Amino acid sequence: YITKSLESFSDVNIVEVYSDNGFSGVNFSRNDWERMIEDIKSGKINCIAVKDLSRIGRNSVEVGNYLEKVFPFLKIRVISVNDNYDSIRDDFNSKMVENAFKNLMNEFYVRDIAKKINTSIEARRNMGYIMISNVGYGYKKTADGKGIIPDENAPVVEMIFRLRRNGKTMGEIANMLNYLAIPSPGRYLYMQSNGTKYIKHKDSKWFTKNIRDILSNRIYTGDLVQSKTFTSKIDGINRRLKDENEWIVAENFHQALVSKEDFEYIQGLKKTICKRPNKLNHLKGKIYCGKCGYELNKREVYSDKPSFNCQSNRRKLKELCRISVSEKAVKEIIVKLLHNFMCVFEDKKAIVDKIRNSRYFKDITNKRNKEISLLRKNLKTLELKISTLYQDFKAETVSLAEFVFIKAEYNREYSKIEKELNTLVCKNKKADELTLLDEKLERLFSDEKSFNDDEYIYSLVKKITVYSKERIDVEFTFNDVFSSFDEILYGEEMSEE
Repeated sequence: YITKSLESFSDVNIVEVYSDNGFSGVNFSRNDWERMIEDIKSGKINCIAVKDLSRIGRNSVEVGNYLEKVFPFLKIRVISVNDNYDSIRDDFNSKMVENAFKNLMNEFYVRDIAKKINTSIEARRNMGYIMISNVGYGYKKTADGKGIIPDENAPVVEMIFRLRRNGKTMGEIANMLNYLAIPSPGRYLYMQSNGTKYIKHKDSKWFTKNIRDILSNRIYTGDLVQSKTFTSKIDGINRRLKDENEWIVAENFHQALVSKEDFEYIQGLKKTICKRPNKLNHLKGKIYCGKCGYELNKREVYSDKPSFNCQSNRRKLKELCRISVSEKAVKEIIVKLLHNFMCVFEDKKAIVDKIRNSRYFKDITNKRNKEISLLRKNLKTLELKISTLYQDFKAETVSLAEFVFIKAEYNREYSKIEKELNTLVCKNKKADELTLLDEKLERLFSDEKSFNDDEYIYSLVKKITVYSKERIDVEFTFNDVFSSFDEILYGEEMSEE
């Protein structure tokens, strides 16, 4: 429709089409809207055409801000076909009043519709209708939508609660249900639709999460809980859980599959039997996947064989990483690298000691210190001469021409001496820095026994990137110190010495 309408605009060429179907117009966090703004900034487009201004957005303040400030500042022309609006036309100002009113009405329309929907839901709930889409595995709604009754899966739910009550873990219960070939909640929905819906759950199995969701759902005690969450796309509020005192609860609403005493007892089991002790992860926030960049999770499969694994496949990436490495292998590499660093440092330290203890180094250091003292003395002498010259000029014993000429000579000499002084001080500073870095690295590698202390060796690690079991990159916290050490040791100043 827009393309056909733009045929009458001889000065408009279509470069790109932007569409945000499925996104609410009350906010501007929309994929193609953001892409369009980037294309505007890069100069790819300089005109926007829409069916009507509500397609820009339904927030009157934001739309007005874009039309009155942002787009004019960026020199962007705006065409709205249905509104007969073109920002470069002569009647731009008069149209702006009309468009501001339309934008306000667009926003009012969205809020009015949302309010009507919420009122309708509340009214149906007050009439006795059940306003939750999923009443839970093992239940189904009655034909009139006002009641809940057990279905053919109710015995499975009762068995799950009974097994848990008798001490079975959630993992063991899931394995037992899979062994008995009992359809999981997802597969059951797929079967009920005769294979037309929920296709991704066609072969889904029972998992610990399914068991946990059932065991923690209050609906199986006969209580109906509604209005647990709140969301508002108009105000940009994502779905969030309400406070428990705001829930709408109808106790003993339908037939229970488990007693409330057993339900409360099982909730207590979740906090005791299923709780595993948290083991210290010294590499948290330091070890990452080299393929996708996500942090690796530490997995305690066995107490003596922990490993680090990439969980990005759970984040629905297009390509799975499946990066995994044992903590033992990571530690061995870190210790090996530390030993290598220690050997390299010993070699460098021997060079530093040889330089520092040489007669030549001592002689040149003493000579340099004497030169620095002399240059500083000369600078003070020049400063005194410049001050005296200025006093003579004020007393008119020196003419202006003489003052300018002599002062220029003093300044040239001062700059020359200052440059020589800075060069010598810098060389001395490099030697001092080398000594400090030498002492720092010596403290770091002084006790080889500390390399057996996990907390100590992991504290020296800044970042680990795992590309495969054969390639692991390690960056240490002292890498910068080592680089500075080499820079000074093999720099021009030390090389001269």
